[in-house]
Amino acid sequence: MSQNKRKNEEEIMLEKQRMENRRLSRDFWEKTVNSIDSNSDTYDRSILTLSTAGFGFLGWAVAFLKSTHHYWFMTSCIFFVATILCVLISFPISTAGLKKSLEYSEEYYNKGNHSYWNKRSSCSKLNDILNISSGVFFFLAVLSTLIFFGVSI
Repeated sequence: MSQNKRKNEEEIMLEKQRMENRRLSRDFWEKTVNSIDSNSDTYDRSILTLSTAGFGFLGWAVAFLKSTHHYWFMTSCIFFVATILCVLISFPISTAGLKKSLEYSEEYYNKGNHSYWNKRSSCSKLNDILNISSGVFFFLAVLSTLIFFGVSI
């Protein structure tokens, strides 16, 4: 009798663990899907903002290209373009990484495969590199713009 009781208690504990895993998986899924939606909205806004700024920048650029130190201006432009490209590329990469993390959470929470705990996809790692790169490029763009203004005044 005590062996049956112990077996019953173990089954109850296992079922509680399965229910908790399902809840955690569902919570993770909801947060990840919200992040994907947020990335998509941010991507659209970024493209609109950058496009609008680009048109304003063109008129300003023509006036400064007549400067004798135009190479600093061109350097600044190159770094700004690199920044924009890194940011725009990072959005779809980030979304792909989030989708992959949904697969990993399914493996971990619902299938009990512990090798998927804290596993990171190559998209997630690439996104980290793109984020750091965009920050470095932006810093260099601002720095070269300041140098351009400094030598042009």
